[in-house]
Amino acid sequence: MLICSFLICFEVSANFQAKFYGGTWKNPNTNNNKVNSGTLFKAALVTGNIFRFGGSFSYSQGTTSTKSLVQGDLCFGLYMYPMGDISGSLFQISLYLEAGGLVGSEEVTGLGSRPTTNSDLSYNVGVGLDIHLFQSFGFNFNVENHKMNQFRMLFGFFQNY
Repeated sequence: MLICSFLICFEVSANFQAKFYGGTWKNPNTNNNKVNSGTLFKAALVTGNIFRFGGSFSYSQGTTSTKSLVQGDLCFGLYMYPMGDISGSLFQISLYLEAGGLVGSEEVTGLGSRPTTNSDLSYNVGVGLDIHLFQSFGFNFNVENHKMNQFRMLFGFFQNY
């Protein structure tokens, strides 16, 4: 009996979901001296049922007439899918919290300027909607708030394995 329960738990936790997003970010709390909007790409792997554990990497960039910003995040976190145990559901809502590290570089465009590099801890708090088109494929839409007061809107696709 113990061996069967271990095999069932292993089978459930062995499944994972790969997510790929693209989107925009906006920082409404900046002055004219900072980059306040840009684009980003994010990839994530999650595993579990209702409570899912996962990791993500995001790369974002933004430019103004005088500055350019490039940053990358590597985060790990907890995703909660309240309807995760309902099979055959067309929609899945998710809430998530990710924490990790951030490395960024900001550069003033012009002659003789050097980029400033920073590294820091980061976190994302977000909500998402997965739309299942097939058994193992679909689209997702997420809205998240990044530590740097970046509000991110992401659209992408996922694949269950």
